[in-house]
Amino acid sequence: MSQGPMAESDRNSSLLRLFGPAVIASFTASILGFVFWVVAARLYSPAQVGVTGSTISMVSGIGTAAAGGLYAVLLRVLPVHENPRRLLWVASAATMGFGAVMGLVVGLCHLSRLSVPLLWLLIPAAASVWSFFSLQDSILLSLRKTRVLFISNVGFGMAKLLLLVAFGGYALGIAGAWLFPLLFVVPAVALVADRALAGASPIEAATMKVTPRHVLAEYWNSFVVVFSIAGVPIVATLVVGGAFAGLVYVCWTVYTASDMTSTWLSNAMVVTATERGFDVQRAVRHGRSIIPLMLAGSVVAMALSPLILAIFGSRYAPALPLMRLLFVAFAIRLLVGVALAGRRIQQRYWRVAGGQTVYSVGVVGGAVLAARAHSITLIGIAVILAAVIELIAIASRPMLAGLVGSTATNDA
Repeated sequence: MSQGPMAESDRNSSLLRLFGPAVIASFTASILGFVFWVVAARLYSPAQVGVTGSTISMVSGIGTAAAGGLYAVLLRVLPVHENPRRLLWVASAATMGFGAVMGLVVGLCHLSRLSVPLLWLLIPAAASVWSFFSLQDSILLSLRKTRVLFISNVGFGMAKLLLLVAFGGYALGIAGAWLFPLLFVVPAVALVADRALAGASPIEAATMKVTPRHVLAEYWNSFVVVFSIAGVPIVATLVVGGAFAGLVYVCWTVYTASDMTSTWLSNAMVVTATERGFDVQRAVRHGRSIIPLMLAGSVVAMALSPLILAIFGSRYAPALPLMRLLFVAFAIRLLVGVALAGRRIQQRYWRVAGGQTVYSVGVVGGAVLAARAHSITLIGIAVILAAVIELIAIASRPMLAGLVGSTATNDA
């Protein structure tokens, strides 16, 4: 079916209205997170930043894994579900319970290796709350409540930064500043989300069907993503530790925050495709319109890497090669994000999971080899290679053609 100029313009603006505010929220929250770790680096030693940072990465990873496939499923199903409020709370309760169990088991094993005396009960509680917080992003994005999304993410970022300063000098200052705001932000956002769902009008969308196979694939996908996000700083801490772990964690924090941009783009493409009912080729063309600006941003960030590290302090200058290489990887991951959206629109969920598995294994495996060699540069090279292989594994020729402006229509 052909689309006129006005329809095409409307669909492009629909994607931008969803992607733009979500990215602004993510970018603002990332800046606040960046400042958070700058302040932490000034108040604590690199070893303390590395150890506590790896713990926070682990908790975040557990929460994300607990939300798992439900995040991706709610992203597409919630607007069309016959009882969205019930779906919200059932999914949330299951996610929080799963996160608590994982936090208890994994947290005890992790804490046995740490010198920072974190209370073991904080791990399952933090993982449970973070699971709910992670799920809310999917809910708010699917309902196009980007203003609430902005308030929740930015509010969390501001609160934890203020508490970090207030807790300066305490052994649990970093962990406490990160955890306590969640105890207030999560219930507030949950209430807003519930009210938004109460007044939501389901849309018609026959292109997305949920099956047990779909949910299983998305859960596997979430686990392997967490494996890479949390795995790198944990590997750096356990294999080498000390200042090496601190250098890696600072760079990895900047990279994962930047990589969220590709995730938001991918999610916005899927939500818009579901709402508007267009195929993968049209979705890829819309996503393509945003790529050049973000690629330019990655080049600028690469050039500014010395200044970024200087903000953390002179002790982090040796991390410059890793920082620059990770920005190269980020540029590749932008293209991967578009390809992931295309495969989800096609309902090729196991293709997505397979590509993410290849990436995660490559990243963590490379980090292990690099840490054993005490080479910070090898970590960046491993991430770049893993991202390239993932792009090849996920994207078809028509998708790649769509990214460069071709009008190919077949896919495999």
